[in-house]
Amino acid sequence: MLNISVQKKDPIVIQELTQETKHLTNNGLWKYLQCEEIFASERPIHSIDTWIHARRVYRQIVGNEQSSIGTEEDDIVDIDGFQVAHEAKQAPPKGRGIFAAQDIKKGELIWSTKKTIRFSDGDSYRKFNLSVERGFACDVLQWSYVQRLENGELRVSTDLDDGALCNGGGSSHKANMGCDKEIAKNYNGGCVENYFALTNIKEGDELLCAYGSFAVSGGWKEFTL
Repeated sequence: MLNISVQKKDPIVIQELTQETKHLTNNGLWKYLQCEEIFASERPIHSIDTWIHARRVYRQIVGNEQSSIGTEEDDIVDIDGFQVAHEAKQAPPKGRGIFAAQDIKKGELIWSTKKTIRFSDGDSYRKFNLSVERGFACDVLQWSYVQRLENGELRVSTDLDDGALCNGGGSSHKANMGCDKEIAKNYNGGCVENYFALTNIKEGDELLCAYGSFAVSGGWKEFTL
């Protein structure tokens, strides 16, 4: 069982939007937080404590009823969305990446969006990025994407576990992790919430995603971001 008692002692201060920050787009947030400076050096592999703290910030902003990741108690049951053994580590020159720590058969469920936070409005997303540690916020700006849910609604989404470190395969045929429409029929949330092995994957192989299969092109403008 995960001990999150230490994290509960960490203070959370939600930064309210100001005249300067309330209209910032993604690019505006990047400049405001001086993220070029942050990415001038190697970024860390985040600890579970860091992920949990960020989830707490999210819940405080949107409330438990609107949370896409449940309550703090759910972090005790599931610490991340992975269904297979994996390792997050540096993967130069790309930066960080995630690697299989076991052989994975084609069609096997690798990861689900259990720890993917979703925002229904741009202001909540802005508050989140201004309320977490600056370096982490810069990571979030790189990781976040707009996704269309099964009900057709758009959401700004950010994976708050090692799934955020999945590098792109360049195109769908190079990705080894993503949507298998037939298998997804057997899972709640389908391909929106579940990512499968697209081929047999060997222990030590990097897990690669097809970004275009889940990110809505041009979706940011719907949130004034």
